[in-house]
Amino acid sequence: MFGWTRIVTFAAVAAALAIATGVAGATSKPGSVPAAGSHMTSAGKTSTAAAGRAALLKAANLRTRAGAARYLRAIGLNPHHFVIQRGIRNYAGANCPGKGWSCTSTAHPVIQIASAGGMNTFQCATASCAVVQATAPTANTKNNATCIKTTGLTSSCSISQTTGATNQAIVVQTSSKMSGLTQTASYNAQITQLASGSNTNTACVYQNVNIDGSNGIAKKGSPFNVTLNAHQSISIIQNAAAGANTVENATLTGTTGNCDSSPLTQTQILTSGVTGSGSITQNENATDNGPNMILDIDQNQAAGSANATGPNTSAFTQTNTLTAIASTTPTGPVSQTQSSPNGGLLATVNQFSHGVSTSVATQTETQCEHAQTSGVVNTANCVTTAPQVNPLLQVQYGPLRKGAGPSTQGDNSGDTFTVTQSSTQKNDTGSNQTNTVQGDCTTTGNCTVNQSTNENGTTTSNTQSGPSINATINCTSATSCTTTTGFATGDVFVSVGNGRVQERQPNGTLVRTLDTGLGSFTTGLAINGGNLYVTDFNANDVSKFGSDGTLIGSFGSGYNSDPESIVFDSSGNAYVGQADGSKSVLMFSSSGAPLASFSPATEDRGTDWIDLAPDGCTLYYTSEGTSVKRFNVCTNVQLADFNATALAPNAFAVKLLPGGGALVADTSSIVRLDASGAIIQQYGTGGSGWFSLALDPDGTSFWAGDGVSGDVKRFDLAFGNVLASFNTGLGADSADGLAVAP
Repeated sequence: MFGWTRIVTFAAVAAALAIATGVAGATSKPGSVPAAGSHMTSAGKTSTAAAGRAALLKAANLRTRAGAARYLRAIGLNPHHFVIQRGIRNYAGANCPGKGWSCTSTAHPVIQIASAGGMNTFQCATASCAVVQATAPTANTKNNATCIKTTGLTSSCSISQTTGATNQAIVVQTSSKMSGLTQTASYNAQITQLASGSNTNTACVYQNVNIDGSNGIAKKGSPFNVTLNAHQSISIIQNAAAGANTVENATLTGTTGNCDSSPLTQTQILTSGVTGSGSITQNENATDNGPNMILDIDQNQAAGSANATGPNTSAFTQTNTLTAIASTTPTGPVSQTQSSPNGGLLATVNQFSHGVSTSVATQTETQCEHAQTSGVVNTANCVTTAPQVNPLLQVQYGPLRKGAGPSTQGDNSGDTFTVTQSSTQKNDTGSNQTNTVQGDCTTTGNCTVNQSTNENGTTTSNTQSGPSINATINCTSATSCTTTTGFATGDVFVSVGNGRVQERQPNGTLVRTLDTGLGSFTTGLAINGGNLYVTDFNANDVSKFGSDGTLIGSFGSGYNSDPESIVFDSSGNAYVGQADGSKSVLMFSSSGAPLASFSPATEDRGTDWIDLAPDGCTLYYTSEGTSVKRFNVCTNVQLADFNATALAPNAFAVKLLPGGGALVADTSSIVRLDASGAIIQQYGTGGSGWFSLALDPDGTSFWAGDGVSGDVKRFDLAFGNVLASFNTGLGADSADGLAVAP
């Protein structure tokens, strides 16, 4: 048998087959940016490798098994590990349909290549299932793949369907209640569907984990240790030129899987009910190995999807129920822990089409911990009382998030995105309960986020609606919950002058325009604590906007002449560089109170653009000359210049890179310096006036603003290719500052 690691290699084969059969397989969003933390963030590397594999595939003679085997060897895969089917109708599964079909089992990964008018069918019922299906892109070809696993706690399924009149993938991963004090469940599903023309993609998935850590009554004085962990993940990639992309639920009828038009379902039920007279420890999803439930849906995110016109539909529910009940006589100790700081639920949806896109997301988590000194354990009824067991330790974490990166929709005003999130925590002590519920969506239509938490009977609600929402309920204890509405992760803020700042989606769609009311040039931008700060250059001020975009007012005071840039240290203190006048750098507390003033050496102007190193002391800055200069704000000492070779005048914005090095907007190009200050790369050569910079939250790209043309572009940091671009539409001095919401 083969494991999940080997299934990952199918991405290479699937990408190459997609290109060879006429379907774009590059992984970059049309006119936008990939979601942070998703499989799409290394688009440049993936597309380059895929292009090489595609060239090999086109040169290979797949009309023969020998040619297919040579191709697999050329891309580093052992053909002996694969079954290659090349017929009009290919079938992999337990029961061959009969005459006219090329048949094989699913004991090994299968590659099915059907002729025009043919069909590929895959039906797998083992713990590890993997298939790549390719057909000629005609209207009468079909790809059907099904993975069904109804026993055991480990299941993985990888389905790649490159073309066809219809692509349908069905995954059912479930089991009856499994009992045992130590149990780990792992369900994984990967579906990639690439349809040509008006052909359609349908992905239907049902995952259900149900494990029970109850085991009767322990022997007198014997300890009880329960450890239950479950991880589920689903990745769905669908691209269709004019056809529909659909994500929905799968059901099981006998041994056959079907799509049932209800929301895709991921559910976990972890239950532990124990009785004993010794120590009792109950841990449910307490091992911190990331989210316990992950869902990533990408619809029309590949290069070449910018003209997609078919509808996108995705609906899903994620439900997590954790119950731990202990009965101990005479006393414990009892220790109960549910979830972890980085566990819980996580989902991301990205959709694009000129047709209508619809997404409905529902996430629910319920946690119950209870310890009693006597009586029958009832895990079906969560009734918490004043703590009687002593000592008793109860810990609950409630991370529940809609999006590792931004969830986006485009490009239709009728798009709708609805997120409903609820989290309930109950325990006897009312302590050690932390809960974070976060929901975001950015759309060309309307987004609505409904959130609620219930902490031992105390309810907190948060509802927001609009084109760009980032809403959070954060509970640090059972009695302390706060609600916030922030800028959507990945949104780009651009200083456009006349006291204004544009907020745009990563694809360039204008969300709104913020106005300081001062009518001055707006330049440097920074986001700290969810608030946005903008330097008002010739108004000698800095303006502060709240996380909901509301103007709060001025920040700091005593600006001498032309404050141009602002950065924050890890403690929330602000540093403001000034282009003229005293040319000093001013330091303020997080509330705007003056703390210090520094007078670094300057070049052709002042301390125009500044950035602060992670040590909190070394200030890097430019002065419209040829150097990146440095100053220690902790010791008030001038340091040696950073760059080894003079830059081409004039150097403007500087941004330090994680791990060392820096980017500098150097008028006609953006230069990259390594940790020693040597120039190692250039971007956007031939530009008219590269002036402003901002790093993207994905960690692999950055944004640059041209102050002459008003162009804003996003560059791949490693390869230098342009990933996205837009123009502010306001001409010169309309891209003089940049920031990206984290």
